[in-house]
Amino acid sequence: MIRTYLLRRWCRSALTLLAAVALAMSVAVPAKPAAAEEAAESDADNAAQSLLEVYYLLKDHHYTHPDEELLIQGAIRGMLESINDPYSEYLDPEQYRQLIDAINFQFVGIGVLLAVADDGSGLWIERVFPGTPASEAGLAAGDKIIAIDGEAVRPDNAEQMLDAIPKEDGAEVKLTLLRAGKRMTKTLVTRPFQIPDVLSEDLGDGIAYVSILTFGENTFDEVMTEVLNIQASGAKGLVLDLRGNGGGFMGTALDIADLFLSKGTLVYLHDENGKLEKYTADSFSVDLPMAVLIDGESASAAELLAGTLQKNGRAVLIGERSFGKATMQSLVELSNGGVLRVSVDNWLLPDRSNIHGKGLVPNIRISRPEAAVNAAVQWLLPERRQRLQLSLKDNTGVLNGNIQLYEVPELVREDGTLYFPLRYVIESFGSEVRWDENRKRVQFVLKRRNVEVDPAQGLVWIDGSSTRFPRLIHRNGQVYLPKEALEHILGTKIQVNDAEVIVEI
Repeated sequence: MIRTYLLRRWCRSALTLLAAVALAMSVAVPAKPAAAEEAAESDADNAAQSLLEVYYLLKDHHYTHPDEELLIQGAIRGMLESINDPYSEYLDPEQYRQLIDAINFQFVGIGVLLAVADDGSGLWIERVFPGTPASEAGLAAGDKIIAIDGEAVRPDNAEQMLDAIPKEDGAEVKLTLLRAGKRMTKTLVTRPFQIPDVLSEDLGDGIAYVSILTFGENTFDEVMTEVLNIQASGAKGLVLDLRGNGGGFMGTALDIADLFLSKGTLVYLHDENGKLEKYTADSFSVDLPMAVLIDGESASAAELLAGTLQKNGRAVLIGERSFGKATMQSLVELSNGGVLRVSVDNWLLPDRSNIHGKGLVPNIRISRPEAAVNAAVQWLLPERRQRLQLSLKDNTGVLNGNIQLYEVPELVREDGTLYFPLRYVIESFGSEVRWDENRKRVQFVLKRRNVEVDPAQGLVWIDGSSTRFPRLIHRNGQVYLPKEALEHILGTKIQVNDAEVIVEI
């Protein structure tokens, strides 16, 4: 497996680094090097000697008599700063312990993933992790926290309130929430919890959902078990969620990619001489239609997995552009208990593209996280029926009966006409909405039809045929369509009653 190669690479890198450290401390010099090597070793010895001279001069003669360990750490950090690589860093023992806890997904709190509301009026719960105080208290994705311990979440404090929930064991926290417009209060007690590497769910209609939160040592085995069970159940498709996954072991990510590929290139890595080496998939694979979710926090190993599947034509990527980290790091423990984290390679995707600093571009861009899973299911099951319910009393909505929507724009009434936010409605149904700056038109594909909307002219084109409507309006950065124009695009009647509107396609 590719994992074995990477472990070998990391071991070789560790030995190289340890040798460099030994050289810096003037303890390892070859007996009879060649002339060129001798000159290089002499330069290195001189540099190391200068480093030691500065160290002893400061330690023994500076009037502050600085701490020896601080001098060593400062020298290490200074060398790392000189190479201008944010992913190569020195971690003191406490920082290393925190890193290991993060890799192992060990936390203290209530077990939710939060995001600030667009208007700063609250914190949306994007995910509730199983087996945590939040899940036991019945909190759910789509709930909006509007106060913590009696302090309201406001635009001027919303970012700080992300950290207002205590992170020590046994602390009590009172949350005031809104769910579908209804106010409620929950009191929870924080405690340690561990998030699993892999979460799975049956989305119905034969579609399975697997979320990989990190790439640890056991992640491949967990994913393989889940996927083989899904395949045996007769599933029609798989939604693989890599959103928020900051990476982990690269070999684990490539083993998972190999699980879904029976042929093709997995990755290009560099050997010790800088030459590209190609690694290919083996013949065994799980043949399920796939959609992969990514976002701006999908990074490193997550991007490698998503990019390998995309470049091989194995999966469509849905969501937002990923983070853009295509380097791999090795951790080397130093004699003082600290750890050197150093970049050892810059990998390339199967088409030899380098996404470092750029990220992966999704095939279908969906900006709203709660709409992304639905977009993936829609891509896998394009003929299914969908139902969107939007409240006329408050800014809430429900998609397909079970997805609680948030950041729902206000519906607009003018001169007796009801107007709908175009992007929000179309994206809810799983289609990417684009703005053509040159032509000043909104563009999207829905129900296999190409749609263009010219807000200035009040024109709607469907597969090249245009229809004019009396008025389209702009409000809060969105294009709003009158009810009859949206019905024309959807090819269906919109139901309107005193409490809500119902759109079915």
